[in-house]
Amino acid sequence: MSSPWTIIKLGGSLLSPYETASKSLQIGQLPFDLAYTNELLDELKRVGKKCVLVVGGGFLNRWYLQ
Repeated sequence: MSSPWTIIKLGGSLLSPYETASKSLQIGQLPFDLAYTNELLDELKRVGKKCVLVVGGGFLNRWYLQ
């Protein structure tokens, strides 16, 4: 039996690459690659399954923890 849900684990650097994040944080903007994020969401909608995204920490996680 196929589930209508898909769980996807992403590394944080896919949504917020180090270069993008560090430059954005320095000028007070949100540190996300919005173009990539929108492309990913569009693809998930196209597939037609409900999704749960689990995003890893990495640079951005360490920055917020400080």
